[in-house]
Amino acid sequence: MTVKGALSWAKKELRDNNVREPDSSAMVLLCDALGVSRTKLLSDLTKKLSKLQEKKYQKYIERRKKHESVWHILGYVYFWGLEYEVNHDVMVPRPETEMLIENVVNYLLGRGKEQEKVRILDVGTGSGTIAIALAAEFPGAEVTGTDVSVKALKVAKKNAKRNGIRNVKFVESNLFSNIKDKFDIITANLPYIPDEQSVAMEVHHYEPALALYGGRDGLDIYRDFFAQVLGHITPNGAIFCEIGISQGEEFKKIVGKRLPGASVTVLSDLAGIDRIGIIKMAK
Repeated sequence: MTVKGALSWAKKELRDNNVREPDSSAMVLLCDALGVSRTKLLSDLTKKLSKLQEKKYQKYIERRKKHESVWHILGYVYFWGLEYEVNHDVMVPRPETEMLIENVVNYLLGRGKEQEKVRILDVGTGSGTIAIALAAEFPGAEVTGTDVSVKALKVAKKNAKRNGIRNVKFVESNLFSNIKDKFDIITANLPYIPDEQSVAMEVHHYEPALALYGGRDGLDIYRDFFAQVLGHITPNGAIFCEIGISQGEEFKKIVGKRLPGASVTVLSDLAGIDRIGIIKMAK
């Protein structure tokens, strides 16, 4: 089987099984099976796969045909310029979440030297992507990531080590149950998908429900979060949350009820979807 033949076969197999993004899936998985870049792969479409490479690729495609995500198949994903291990105990980080990190970075850089000793808490850290990215951006910061899932925390700890990040620690906690301190920045990408909302098969079947669903309107866990957050944010601190489609107005109401006096802004992503809630505490 040549590279061209392998891609043609894989794309047809994936299309016949109604897999999302069949062309890019076939390409990414073949690059990994051969251990080459996309540019290198496409430079010689007549190159023949070895028997071992062909067998590996076929196994990848069989898993993808069952709607398992490319990143779960490979076991890693790139996010904010870092490489993270992912498995079925954690969500695959979404590109949209980089918007949250970008806003935290810009906010802290705007504070000048104040950001050097900043204390950051990432609630619901999952694979550790947000906590580790911010720890990498601010080596002088003290970063803590929490999650209720012990299995997720195991992955997060591996990812910190994988990227050589030392200024982050991970704590098992149901929201703030095991957190006593106050922080300058709190981030949260908590489950916000409404229980009855349909999601892609690769998400529904292969990602932990604990990390996905947030009640009837998707905001129940955020209601619990904001009922507890006041005791853990400094008077001039800021909170950054990821939310979803059409949740901005209800999110503002939740914040207004629990944090009167704080300012709240909801930013939309490039698709015009409510995505990031930013809360700045009154001094």
